[in-house]
Amino acid sequence: FFVTLGIVFLRGEWRSPSEMPTRTIVFLVLSGIATGLSWLCYYRALQVGQAAQVGPVDKLSVMLVMIMGVVFLGEKLSARQWLGGAAILVGVILVAMPGAKEAGAKTQNCLRAKAYARVLASGERLMAADNNGERTFMSDEKRAQEAASIRRVTDACI
Repeated sequence: FFVTLGIVFLRGEWRSPSEMPTRTIVFLVLSGIATGLSWLCYYRALQVGQAAQVGPVDKLSVMLVMIMGVVFLGEKLSARQWLGGAAILVGVILVAMPGAKEAGAKTQNCLRAKAYARVLASGERLMAADNNGERTFMSDEKRAQEAASIRRVTDACI
């Protein structure tokens, strides 16, 4: 912020916000809101996904800007630029998509977690092994801990 402020002052381009057109202010505010929402979504994606997959998907914004520049601003892109955009797209697909084996394992884990969550929610008395390895009925506290743990797993499956 301070670096930007310094550059604006040094270039003599500072204007009072009261001198700015209303349209400019509206778009600055909308840009700030969109940026904030974008970071919130990115942070949530990092919570539920792997950084190695979330990061590359975030870079698809480059392709989005290229397409929007052509469609809305009438920009002309060279074949080299389109090839670079396509390389970004292919790279994102190769890095972000899990392999079939990984996807199958995740699906199985999600199905198991969802089935276990249904059992926990049913209210049936469940058997659990205590510290000595003896089987006893699961306490309400243990059931709540298990439910919270399963909820985290199933939330990641969405």
